[in-house]
Amino acid sequence: MRAHLVVLVAVLALGLGSHEASAKGSRAPSRHSSPSRHSSPSHGSTTTRDSSGRTTGTTHSNGHGSTTLRDASGRTTGTKHTDSHGNTTMRDASGRTTGTAHSNGHGSTTLRDASGRTTGTAHTDSHGNTTMRDASGRTTGTAHVNSSGTTTFRDASGRTKGTKR
Repeated sequence: MRAHLVVLVAVLALGLGSHEASAKGSRAPSRHSSPSRHSSPSHGSTTTRDSSGRTTGTTHSNGHGSTTLRDASGRTTGTKHTDSHGNTTMRDASGRTTGTAHSNGHGSTTLRDASGRTTGTAHTDSHGNTTMRDASGRTTGTAHVNSSGTTTFRDASGRTKGTKR
């Protein structure tokens, strides 16, 4: 429960559109100097590469795009794909879905242990309210955002465990 609450706080702190949060932590794209862009008029796409020549992103004329997430050593840690409607799917280096963010504000994050096994999920609605479940689908906690922006964290029994303003 405590690990789920920590991840939930991290998901809320990062914002709904950022679903890199997982049991292993957030991954950010590496920042290398001298990125380059390559456009392909016949395919309507643009590819961005880092200074080592590795692909860091692709944008298509139809609105689809992808970003390769890398650690500080340049190793691929995951990908982020966005469709033409603004829906985003995050995948880890093994191709497993780790999170989604929909243009309507709904999103989900899959929590995994070090072996890649699903340990839980967090689902957020368009109002920012989040429900966390364990691997068996049982509710383990909730976070409710009221009209003043205060978030109240509750355990599976509905007891208040904390607030954030």
